[in-house]
Amino acid sequence: MNLIRHTDSGFSVKLNKIIAASSLFDPGIEQQALEIIRAVQQRGDKAILHYTEKLDGAKLTPEKLSVNLAELAGALRATDARTRKAIRLAKLNIAFFAKQSLRKNWQA
Repeated sequence: MNLIRHTDSGFSVKLNKIIAASSLFDPGIEQQALEIIRAVQQRGDKAILHYTEKLDGAKLTPEKLSVNLAELAGALRATDARTRKAIRLAKLNIAFFAKQSLRKNWQA
């Protein structure tokens, strides 16, 4: 397994090489994801409910979209330390990659 960290020298180049070689990055899937993102930007929760039913078969209500503090606390307690650490690392990697992906003339 190839392991790369956002702090590695040449991280962006290595990541782009993996992405280009992977069948996981299907242009059709990317196009569908962009359509979903646009729909959510334009229609908000209505689009989320539509795609949740279409893709997951779950018919939710707007009230079911929000997660209260007790549910969040319960989820945190139910998650082991190794998983929490992995989530924190993933968050850092995603933020770093997103920042590196910005056009150079844009400000973060």
